[in-house]
Amino acid sequence: MSGSWNSWPALAQPGGWPEGLAFQQAVWGKFRGSREDFGWIGRSAGFDAAGLEHQLSLGSEDLLDRTASFWRVSADKAFAIRIYASPVVDRSGRRGLEKHFLECDRTTLPRAGAAAVLLTAAAAKSDAANVSSATAGEGPIRLTQLSAGTAYVKATLPRILESGIADLERLRLGRALAGMYEVLLTGRGTALLQSPEPLRPESLAALLLPLDRAIADRISIAGWIISSRFDPAALKASWNVVIHDGTMPPETPPIAGGMRRQAERLAAALLSADPDALRSERPTAFAQGPAPAQAKTSPAALESLIDFAYSPDRRATLRVATRITADANGRAALTAALDSIRMQMTQPPRLDGPLLDARRRDLQIKMDLIKEAAIKLDPALSSLRWTIE
Repeated sequence: MSGSWNSWPALAQPGGWPEGLAFQQAVWGKFRGSREDFGWIGRSAGFDAAGLEHQLSLGSEDLLDRTASFWRVSADKAFAIRIYASPVVDRSGRRGLEKHFLECDRTTLPRAGAAAVLLTAAAAKSDAANVSSATAGEGPIRLTQLSAGTAYVKATLPRILESGIADLERLRLGRALAGMYEVLLTGRGTALLQSPEPLRPESLAALLLPLDRAIADRISIAGWIISSRFDPAALKASWNVVIHDGTMPPETPPIAGGMRRQAERLAAALLSADPDALRSERPTAFAQGPAPAQAKTSPAALESLIDFAYSPDRRATLRVATRITADANGRAALTAALDSIRMQMTQPPRLDGPLLDARRRDLQIKMDLIKEAAIKLDPALSSLRWTIE
């Protein structure tokens, strides 16, 4: 992996890493020989899903040949979920899909880091296998609380994330990833990611890496379609990202909002395992055609401001060497770039209070930097709209 593994935006941790990660676990399934419906058959003392099992909107859950990982977040908790065919046949001869949940409370550990640790641990499901062997009538099995020390997390994360990125590269998902990031950046609906197979838990966590932490910490990912019957609208309403095999209805292309170039940069940086690429202007290997005509006809000095507007960087030193006159195409391109900055005020996650104020302040500083350089290029550009809201 080029650069430091914790250079990824989603792993930003200015205050230092916490002293480890503690998490609860539970299993949703059936005891051997039971006539009861699915329910909690094992849980640790501190596990509290608060009805999560009824909020997933996954449909009939009847495709027993499918195994997948899911990542679910709420305001104060995060859950890694591994869904797989139950080894249990009930007294009626039926089987179903069992779920192994790992839960961590709100923590200073970035959610992308927690996802990497919890998703891989849930996939191991050694405790879940022990629960499944219990007999009906024994009641829910008491499971142990699990933990991962800081040293373990720091030693394990690079291996997990490198493995996940390598698998995304193997699947050749570049264009699909760019489309997913474009939807997440514009904040318009649920992102659909079509894949030839379910993503490994390591890859699911890796998807979060190039996103700003404020976004990544709020993303819930449905790892696969596990039902022959499901409501696409309900599924999309419950998840920020849905990974599927082509069974989801196709989406209309996102409304142009200046985020495509940034989305392609995120995808390219991820697939090259290079967080430093997010701070460069390297071209993407899967870019769809040339840059928009209005940007290409802009003077090079103006294009540098436009590129900065679309980039994830918040600060830059913008030097102006010569005075220009921005034509209609150049003004239109810069206007679209400024609109893309404003849209970041409404993209997920939905922030409020101090977090919203901090985002507004950062984006206004970015816009002020562009304004100062743009007016030096062409004083007439002062007539553009230079406020966030």
